[in-house]
Amino acid sequence: AYDARATTTAGVDSGVEHGALLVEFSNAIMSDDEERLGRARDAVRDTLGDTGWHEATATAANFNQMDRIADSTGIPLDAGPGRAMMAEMGREIGSVNFASAKNTLQRL
Repeated sequence: AYDARATTTAGVDSGVEHGALLVEFSNAIMSDDEERLGRARDAVRDTLGDTGWHEATATAANFNQMDRIADSTGIPLDAGPGRAMMAEMGREIGSVNFASAKNTLQRL
């Protein structure tokens, strides 16, 4: 079991091992604060080791590129249960308030 609200709401336990560390790493990646990113990188590597650090960075890079490709090509979300689930999750975690949500919400 996990709580996806942890990705956007401070203090919520995701239920994922080292979840708070990984959320901070992803937030640091998206920030303009190089020192914060350096601290987050070091914390991930120190806590998860080299293999975990590589997995975390590869996962972040993959999500970033998938989102950019989908945004730039205008790929619509498939109709069906996935669309309803995505809309509900967006409302639950607050991602519908992100600036880039305008690119997705028109297709939900």
